[in-house]
Order: sequence, then C-alpha cells, then structure tokens
Amino acid sequence: MTDADDIETPGGNYEVARFNALQHGVLSQYSVLPWEDIAEYRALLEALVVEHNPQGPTEEHLVEELVGVIWRKRRLRLGECAAYRRALKRTTDLYSETATVALPRAIASMASA
Repeated sequence: MTDADDIETPGGNYEVARFNALQHGVLSQYSVLPWEDIAEYRALLEALVVEHNPQGPTEEHLVEELVGVIWRKRRLRLGECAAYRRALKRTTDLYSETATVALPRAIASMASA
C-alpha cells in the first residue's frame, strides 16, 4: 500500500485534494467541519432520532446518514449563496465608481434645471 502523500490525483497530489475537500467540505470524511457548530449538528441528529425512533443498528445508521446528507446539503447551499454574493459584488464593484461620479453630476444638473 502506498503512502497518502504518494497518491496522485488528476489535479495534483493527494495533499492538495485533501485540502480542497476540507476547504469546501463537500467530500470531507468529517460530517462537521471545525468552523461549523457541533451543537447545531447534534440538535439536528437528536430531532431526527426522536422523529424516526430508530430500532436497531441499521435504522440508527440510516438516521445518522440522513443527518449527514442534510448537513452537507445545507453546507452546499451556504457555499452557493456565498459564491453568488461574491459574483454580485464583483459585478457591482465594476460600476460603483461610475455611480459615485455620475450621481453628484446628475443631482447637480437636476438642481440647476
């Protein structure tokens, strides 16, 4: 078996791929990432355990998997919102100086008319 450092991926070595998985969290082996709220995750788990009342290890595992899927889906939606916000900011930043210069001129021309 090879060392993790020796595993090659299409985009580079394993360490780079591992960092990317941790950065966005989609492919992370951990359900809750260091910057996420573990108490919120546990509350979700407890709520689904109460709702589904799992009987036996298989049902317990399925509830845990369901919590993991819901948690990751939430993380994806938050990431998607952040990406939209960044793109919108980049787009509006292009025109912010134009608006800063044009608005006083427009107000001045309206006042003199």
